[in-house]
Amino acid sequence: MDSNVRRGLVGIASLAAMTVAMVVVRQASRPPAPEAPATLSLADEATVRAFGERLEEQFLLPTPEDDLHGMVDLVQLTMRAAAEESGARRAEFFQGVEASASGQSGILEQLHRMVQDDGLIIFRGVAMRDGHPVARFLQMFGGESGVSFFDLLIAQSDDGPRVVDYFQLMNGRWQSEMVREWYIAGVVNAPSALQRAMGERNAVVDNVAQIQEIGAASRAGEFERVLGLVEALPEELQRSKLMMSMRMDAASRLPDRERYLAILDEYTQLAPDDPSVRVRLFDAHFQREQWDAALVDIESLRTLFPDPYWDSTEADVAMASGDHERALELAERTRRDDPWLLEASDTALLASLALGRTDRAIHHALTLRDRFTVDLEGLAQDPGYEGLAALPIPDAAIEVDAP
Repeated sequence: MDSNVRRGLVGIASLAAMTVAMVVVRQASRPPAPEAPATLSLADEATVRAFGERLEEQFLLPTPEDDLHGMVDLVQLTMRAAAEESGARRAEFFQGVEASASGQSGILEQLHRMVQDDGLIIFRGVAMRDGHPVARFLQMFGGESGVSFFDLLIAQSDDGPRVVDYFQLMNGRWQSEMVREWYIAGVVNAPSALQRAMGERNAVVDNVAQIQEIGAASRAGEFERVLGLVEALPEELQRSKLMMSMRMDAASRLPDRERYLAILDEYTQLAPDDPSVRVRLFDAHFQREQWDAALVDIESLRTLFPDPYWDSTEADVAMASGDHERALELAERTRRDDPWLLEASDTALLASLALGRTDRAIHHALTLRDRFTVDLEGLAQDPGYEGLAALPIPDAAIEVDAP
């Protein structure tokens, strides 16, 4: 259990590529745009909470009992993206989204697959986003891929509550806003046949097949190939936020840290005001041991997604910087706010061992063993946990409460 790095990189950047295919719009006659209710009936707090709890259960099952694909209302999400468009333009949205989604799993299926592949998704309760209750989830990836948060906007339908939009930490905006951005880039601004004949081009439309190939490679875990495919795109497209995000995600999964940090620096210069930049900057500041800057990043992340997890992250910074007293204080405070956040108990144990606080170290070791089923003998072999083997830890399981 490596507590040195709690990186903030989201591992589902490839989901954004799902929207890119909507730029391919047939020139044939289009079907009329689907009609949506005049007023979307958003779910109340109790319904959102019940939906979040049920979805968390489904993520943990090898084979979900519920239809995860059907739990997302693509029509309503697209309506939110096309709210300002005419009926004909809405039809283009729907045609493009249908084309891009055909043959692909949706966000909930991909999240379920991530959990089954050694990830974790935790329902964090009901939060408020833009004045509406949302189901908030903490997403943790296996290995060193990091963490993310996402909020699900839920609405009532004839078939029960459905997801009609989602807000991701790494994107810093609603998915419907991303859909609209790529629609404008690829359709509204696409050149006409006459303009194409005169040599005027549109990078998104011209390279849609390559963009889809990049998304497929990312979903398949072929991260070196992702970087090569992005680098083969025209420079203007390489420097788009979506492609830069794809590069960042791919580079973060590969062992070359210097290449990753170089891409991060390039992205930061390109989009310094992007809400997602802060989570990437935290990763860089942590790796470069720039502790004061890392703390500034954490405060910004708290503002975007308030959660006790950031106290645990701040405890990691304190631990890594050698302030073990502060690390223990923050980790134990996090445990009081959320007894089921394993990272807090882990950091609390490390800090207790470093400080020689035998009583606290035993308490946190028991928490890891009896609440989280951590193998203490194996853990004692890891750097930082050397003192664990010498602790007089009782063999019998005991009821463990938060400090």
